[in-house]
Order: sequence, then C-alpha cells, then structure tokens
Amino acid sequence: MSSRKTISRLAALGGLSTAVILAATACGAGGPATSGGAASNSINVLVEAGGHAELQPIADQCKKDTGISVNFVELPYDGLFNRLSSEFSSGAVSFDVAALDSVWLPSFKDALQPIDELFTEEAKKDIFPSLVKEANVNGHFIGMRRGPTRDSPLPQGPF
Repeated sequence: MSSRKTISRLAALGGLSTAVILAATACGAGGPATSGGAASNSINVLVEAGGHAELQPIADQCKKDTGISVNFVELPYDGLFNRLSSEFSSGAVSFDVAALDSVWLPSFKDALQPIDELFTEEAKKDIFPSLVKEANVNGHFIGMRRGPTRDSPLPQGPF
C-alpha cells in the first residue's frame, strides 16, 4: 500500500489536527513519501508534545482497520517549525504526517502534498468556512483541520 493511500485512509478515520501529507523533495507532488512508513507498515506522525493523547484512539483504530501502526514523534511547539523547516530544506523528511499550526501552511506549501480529495463537499459542509479557507493554499487543500465543526465545538475529525 502506498504512503499516499495509507495516509488518506488514516485521515478518513478521523483526521490529525491540521494534518498534512508530505511529499518528499526528491519525489515531487503526488509521489510516495520516503520516510519508509509504508514499507514497514507504519507511518510517522509529528505532533506537539503531549498532543498525541487525543490521537491515540485514532491510531489504535487505524492499526485495527488497516494493520498500519502510527508512531508519534513529539516535539515542543517552539521546536516544530524549526524541525519542519530543517527537514524540508534537507530533503530528509522523517515523518509522513504532521499535526501543525495552520498558520504555517503557506510557509511549507511547496513541501506539502495536496489532499484535495479529502475535502469533499460533505466534509466542507461540516467545517467552518474560515477553516476550509485556511487549509486552501494556491487553490489546493494542504491541511485538514481537526477541530470544531458546525455541529460540535469539541475537537473531532471532519468525517
């Protein structure tokens, strides 16, 4: 199973904060991630320290439904931007998905793989319009917000 399909399936199981699918610099848009996640039947997810607790049930469900393990890489918030910048610049990306601050999406747009197919009309109806707009950079959706929806102020996936 390709990293792209793996991550799309994970996102469909509930989303990951502003989850973004990464295109390794050498692969170009739409190519497989190079972190080795799919080959080992696991994906690496970069999150803010302490941020994986609410995502663990989603990771457990992913393992149950797909056989794919989710490995969380935790960093303090102030270290996330630097880590993302370093890895994107070097072309040696060690994670498949990043739960990051949506204000950073434009800064990393050239390193992120679009996830337009996840933003169905049904999904868009369930997300506040400002959050849909925030995830759209240069006509492509590069982030999937995991947060309040129209029907619930509680954090949850859009699906």
